[in-house]
Amino acid sequence: MIAEHVYNVLKPMYKHLILSKLNCTSNVEYTDAKTSPVSVVLGRNYTLENGYNVQDYEGFFLGEEGKTLALIAMSIPMKKWYCFANSKINNFEALNTPWLKRRRFLIEKLKDAKVVGIVVATLGIKEYLTAINTVKRTLKQKSKKFYLLSVGKINPAKLANFPEIDAFVVIACPENEVFDSRDFFKPILTPYEVELAFNSAREFCPQYFMDFRQILPGGPHYVDFKSSMDSEVSLITSNIRNCEDDTLCTDQMNALTIRSSGTVAIGKAGAQYLQERSWKGVEQRLGEDPVQPAETGRIGLAWEYTNETLETDKHNAQAE
Repeated sequence: MIAEHVYNVLKPMYKHLILSKLNCTSNVEYTDAKTSPVSVVLGRNYTLENGYNVQDYEGFFLGEEGKTLALIAMSIPMKKWYCFANSKINNFEALNTPWLKRRRFLIEKLKDAKVVGIVVATLGIKEYLTAINTVKRTLKQKSKKFYLLSVGKINPAKLANFPEIDAFVVIACPENEVFDSRDFFKPILTPYEVELAFNSAREFCPQYFMDFRQILPGGPHYVDFKSSMDSEVSLITSNIRNCEDDTLCTDQMNALTIRSSGTVAIGKAGAQYLQERSWKGVEQRLGEDPVQPAETGRIGLAWEYTNETLETDKHNAQAE
């Protein structure tokens, strides 16, 4: 392994040099992170020397600048990060990337969302059920309507089938390509960004936790949820958020409502969205339209019907 070879060469020259390695058992149930002296972040483990914190070190990444380096640099708050590629050493600033600036914009979109979809994109990562329940509790505290979705592999076409949902929270592995895509019609966010949006006890810090296990109860960066009901102005729409009109929407999720047609429906976001739409698809409208005699339809191919106006005019011009 090249990284181990470089480590062995530099270790005699740098007294406090440490090496991180891939931890293939980080997702196994019997792995006890509390009693292990090894720190595990994004599937990589490293052991710090006694009396030192991770903030006392400088990180060195062998490879090109990319998503892997950005995730590691955001998750491990070292003094500085460097990358080595093409025989050059470059300084890397993870918190000043355009990607992170866009994430903060999407957090504001999540605050304005009235209906949120929780998308399950993994069934193999440890504690994914805890992450789902944590996100659900947070959304309930903020009186947000939500749906739990499992659609297999996520793509823009699948999520576009839920137009009533304003934003999606994806439970997935840290290096999922979903969070980099701009093809989705609605914002795609992480559990940590839900914390930043709604947990007033959570503040922006030099770290950005793409691995949801770090912020779950019992995790190294868990923060107790504290809801703030103070009104604030949206930076996107300039509307006032946390107003009293939205405090009952959670109870309405399981309430019965009567639509104008007299039918009873569950007062959920999907039914309400369909009721407010001007066009609801093909409807039977039995007894509402007058009876009409049958008429002859179009004849021919779709690109040239025999009874189309343009075709009739062309034949008349040829006859003259």
